[in-house]
Amino acid sequence: PEVRNCSVNTLFSCIVGRGPTFTESQWESCICKTVFGVYDAVTSDTENSEEVPNEEKSKKKSRYQVSVHHSRDSADKQWLATQALVLRGLCRVLRNFFSSLLQTTDDGTGSVREGQDDTPWFDKAWSRILGFAYEASTHVGGRDTLELRNAGVELLVLCNQ
Repeated sequence: PEVRNCSVNTLFSCIVGRGPTFTESQWESCICKTVFGVYDAVTSDTENSEEVPNEEKSKKKSRYQVSVHHSRDSADKQWLATQALVLRGLCRVLRNFFSSLLQTTDDGTGSVREGQDDTPWFDKAWSRILGFAYEASTHVGGRDTLELRNAGVELLVLCNQ
Protein backbone atom coordinates (compact mmCIF):
# COMPACT_ATOMS: atom_id res chain seq x y z
CA PRO A 1 0.00 0.00 0.00
CA GLU A 2 2.88 2.40 0.62
CA VAL A 3 4.02 2.28 -3.01
CA ARG A 4 0.47 2.61 -4.31
CA ASN A 5 -0.37 5.51 -1.99
CA CYS A 6 2.93 7.24 -2.71
CA SER A 7 2.19 6.89 -6.43
CA VAL A 8 -1.22 8.51 -5.99
CA ASN A 9 0.27 11.39 -3.99
CA THR A 10 3.03 11.87 -6.57
CA LEU A 11 0.50 11.92 -9.41
CA PHE A 12 -1.51 14.71 -7.81
CA SER A 13 1.63 16.65 -6.82
CA CYS A 14 2.70 16.56 -10.47
CA ILE A 15 -0.74 17.68 -11.65
CA VAL A 16 -0.81 20.57 -9.18
CA GLY A 17 2.80 21.49 -9.98
CA ARG A 18 2.45 21.39 -13.77
CA GLY A 19 -1.23 22.35 -14.01
CA PRO A 20 -0.59 26.03 -14.78
CA THR A 21 1.03 25.01 -18.05
CA PHE A 22 -1.75 22.61 -19.18
CA THR A 23 -3.81 23.34 -22.26
CA GLU A 24 -7.52 22.58 -22.33
CA SER A 25 -6.95 19.28 -24.10
CA GLN A 26 -4.24 18.33 -21.61
CA TRP A 27 -6.62 19.08 -18.74
CA GLU A 28 -9.30 16.97 -20.38
CA SER A 29 -6.89 14.06 -20.79
CA CYS A 30 -5.53 14.49 -17.27
CA ILE A 31 -8.94 14.54 -15.57
CA CYS A 32 -10.99 12.25 -17.80
CA LYS A 33 -8.37 9.63 -18.62
CA THR A 34 -5.73 9.71 -15.91
CA VAL A 35 -7.55 10.74 -12.72
CA PHE A 36 -10.78 8.94 -13.57
CA GLY A 37 -8.77 5.90 -14.73
CA VAL A 38 -6.91 5.73 -11.42
CA TYR A 39 -10.12 6.16 -9.44
CA ASP A 40 -11.87 3.46 -11.47
CA ALA A 41 -8.93 1.10 -10.90
CA VAL A 42 -8.87 1.59 -7.12
CA THR A 43 -12.64 1.29 -6.78
CA SER A 44 -12.96 -1.84 -8.91
CA ASP A 45 -11.39 -4.13 -6.30
CA THR A 46 -13.49 -2.80 -3.41
CA GLU A 47 -16.72 -2.85 -5.43
CA ASN A 48 -16.14 -6.42 -6.54
CA SER A 49 -15.32 -7.58 -3.03
CA GLU A 50 -18.59 -6.20 -1.62
CA GLU A 51 -20.51 -8.56 -3.89
CA VAL A 52 -18.53 -11.60 -2.74
CA PRO A 53 -19.58 -13.37 0.46
CA ASN A 54 -16.99 -13.32 3.28
CA GLU A 55 -16.11 -16.99 2.99
CA GLU A 56 -15.29 -16.54 -0.70
CA LYS A 57 -13.20 -13.38 -0.24
CA SER A 58 -10.20 -15.38 0.84
CA LYS A 59 -10.47 -17.49 -2.35
CA LYS A 60 -10.92 -14.48 -4.66
CA LYS A 61 -7.92 -13.72 -6.84
CA SER A 62 -7.31 -9.99 -7.13
CA ARG A 63 -5.63 -8.39 -10.09
CA TYR A 64 -3.27 -6.83 -7.53
CA GLN A 65 -1.65 -8.82 -4.77
CA VAL A 66 -1.76 -6.87 -1.53
CA SER A 67 0.59 -7.42 1.36
CA VAL A 68 -1.49 -6.85 4.49
CA HIS A 69 0.11 -4.80 7.27
CA HIS A 70 -1.02 -5.51 10.85
CA SER A 71 -2.47 -1.99 11.21
CA ARG A 72 -4.69 -2.49 8.16
CA ASP A 73 -5.95 -6.01 8.49
CA SER A 74 -7.49 -6.44 5.05
CA ALA A 75 -6.82 -5.64 1.43
CA ASP A 76 -10.22 -3.93 1.22
CA LYS A 77 -9.22 -1.43 3.92
CA GLN A 78 -6.05 -0.65 2.01
CA TRP A 79 -7.95 -0.07 -1.24
CA LEU A 80 -10.45 2.15 0.61
CA ALA A 81 -7.54 4.22 1.96
CA THR A 82 -6.16 4.59 -1.57
CA GLN A 83 -9.60 5.57 -2.84
CA ALA A 84 -9.73 8.31 -0.17
CA LEU A 85 -6.29 9.54 -1.26
CA VAL A 86 -7.48 9.87 -4.86
CA LEU A 87 -10.50 11.90 -3.74
CA ARG A 88 -8.29 14.16 -1.60
CA GLY A 89 -5.94 14.60 -4.55
CA LEU A 90 -8.91 15.58 -6.69
CA CYS A 91 -9.79 18.15 -4.00
CA ARG A 92 -6.27 19.60 -4.32
CA VAL A 93 -6.63 19.90 -8.07
CA LEU A 94 -10.05 21.55 -7.84
CA ARG A 95 -8.89 23.99 -5.14
CA ASN A 96 -6.02 25.11 -7.35
CA PHE A 97 -7.57 25.04 -10.82
CA PHE A 98 -11.35 25.15 -10.57
CA SER A 99 -11.67 28.58 -12.20
CA SER A 100 -9.42 27.50 -15.09
CA LEU A 101 -11.38 24.29 -15.56
CA LEU A 102 -14.68 26.13 -15.40
CA GLN A 103 -13.51 28.45 -18.20
CA THR A 104 -13.35 25.42 -20.52
CA THR A 105 -17.17 25.41 -20.48
CA ASP A 106 -17.45 29.02 -21.68
CA ASP A 107 -16.34 30.56 -25.00
CA GLY A 108 -15.90 34.01 -23.46
CA THR A 109 -19.12 35.45 -24.83
CA GLY A 110 -21.20 34.23 -21.92
CA SER A 111 -22.74 31.40 -23.93
CA VAL A 112 -21.88 27.75 -23.50
CA ARG A 113 -19.58 26.33 -26.15
CA GLU A 114 -21.21 24.44 -28.95
CA GLY A 115 -19.55 21.38 -30.41
CA GLN A 116 -20.34 18.01 -31.86
CA ASP A 117 -21.69 16.90 -28.48
CA ASP A 118 -22.91 20.29 -27.19
CA THR A 119 -21.81 19.30 -23.68
CA PRO A 120 -18.37 20.63 -22.67
CA TRP A 121 -16.01 17.98 -21.32
CA PHE A 122 -15.76 19.61 -17.89
CA ASP A 123 -19.54 19.55 -17.47
CA LYS A 124 -19.45 15.79 -17.91
CA ALA A 125 -16.39 15.49 -15.69
CA TRP A 126 -18.07 17.64 -13.02
CA SER A 127 -21.07 15.32 -12.97
CA ARG A 128 -18.78 12.36 -12.55
CA ILE A 129 -16.81 14.08 -9.76
CA LEU A 130 -20.04 14.82 -7.90
CA GLY A 131 -20.99 11.17 -8.32
CA PHE A 132 -17.66 10.04 -6.84
CA ALA A 133 -18.12 12.40 -3.89
CA TYR A 134 -21.68 11.27 -3.24
CA GLU A 135 -20.85 7.56 -3.52
CA ALA A 136 -17.87 7.90 -1.18
CA SER A 137 -19.73 9.99 1.39
CA THR A 138 -22.60 7.50 1.53
CA HIS A 139 -20.41 4.36 1.50
CA VAL A 140 -21.81 1.79 3.91
CA GLY A 141 -19.46 0.48 6.55
CA GLY A 142 -17.95 0.95 9.94
CA ARG A 143 -14.73 2.55 11.05
CA ASP A 144 -12.84 1.05 8.13
CA THR A 145 -14.77 3.25 5.68
CA LEU A 146 -14.64 6.45 7.75
CA GLU A 147 -11.62 7.85 5.90
CA LEU A 148 -13.34 7.31 2.55
CA ARG A 149 -16.61 8.85 3.75
CA ASN A 150 -14.74 11.88 5.13
CA ALA A 151 -12.92 12.35 1.81
CA GLY A 152 -16.27 12.16 0.00
CA VAL A 153 -17.80 14.76 2.30
CA GLU A 154 -14.73 17.00 1.89
CA LEU A 155 -15.11 16.81 -1.89
CA LEU A 156 -18.86 17.49 -1.69
CA VAL A 157 -18.27 20.55 0.49
CA LEU A 158 -15.60 21.80 -1.89
CA CYS A 159 -17.93 21.28 -4.86
CA ASN A 160 -20.59 23.41 -3.18
CA GLN A 161 -18.40 26.42 -2.47
